[in-house]
Amino acid sequence: INIGTGMETDVNTLFGMLREEIGSLAPEQHGPPKPGEQARSVLDPSRARAVLGWQPQVSLAEGLRRTVDSFRAATAGC
Repeated sequence: INIGTGMETDVNTLFGMLREEIGSLAPEQHGPPKPGEQARSVLDPSRARAVLGWQPQVSLAEGLRRTVDSFRAATAGC
């Protein structure tokens, strides 16, 4: 079962959102695609909704913020 929002987000947008969330000034670095790498992917959550009653409840931005907060908490004092 796919777990996702059903909305496509490109890797450049995702990088920009994460860079902003962590306060980084690191520039994007682009390289050639790896063999077999997918160019696009969008997960359809309709089966998860039908079978599990699951649906997305937080935005991508909020989910990234929570993830960053979790990593910061886990590495505090390291």
